[in-house]
Amino acid sequence: MPARKPASLLISDRHKTRMAEREESEASLRLTKKLSMKPPAELTGYLIAQSCWKYLIRLYNKLEGVIITPFDKDILIEYCLGMEYVSELRNLRRIALNNKSYELYIGVDTRLDRKGARLDTLRAQLYLTPRSRAGVAPSEKMKEEYDPMDRLLDEAYSWKKVVMNGREAGNG
Repeated sequence: MPARKPASLLISDRHKTRMAEREESEASLRLTKKLSMKPPAELTGYLIAQSCWKYLIRLYNKLEGVIITPFDKDILIEYCLGMEYVSELRNLRRIALNNKSYELYIGVDTRLDRKGARLDTLRAQLYLTPRSRAGVAPSEKMKEEYDPMDRLLDEAYSWKKVVMNGREAGNG
């Protein structure tokens, strides 16, 4: 079953009490603590994974809203280690090609494809793809100023009969 939409995305005002309860329950799960720029101990010795961690945390911290929380730390660690692993596989594939070891090249290439598919799934979970970010935070629509002259004209002509091509037609 798919996850429920956040209350901020629901625009119906039919059930205000339910909406208030839902907002309270979502607020109780919201963390104020952010992830540290310092890579966790699990990434010790993995230079590419550490630089990936720092880059992503810096990117997330630039956002106004909170997209990633300490609950997502394990997924982010897995993603960073996956990036390290992909880098090693690319290097190994290049070496296999240079040594004309085509059997090794094909095996590494297959593993690289599977790891890439897994990383794509993690990217979507971490809101790193355009499609995954599309429904996260809708931008607020600017309220248009209603011109007093338009209001006056709307009131004056809204229910009067309009003559079009010799026929009377209602305008409202």
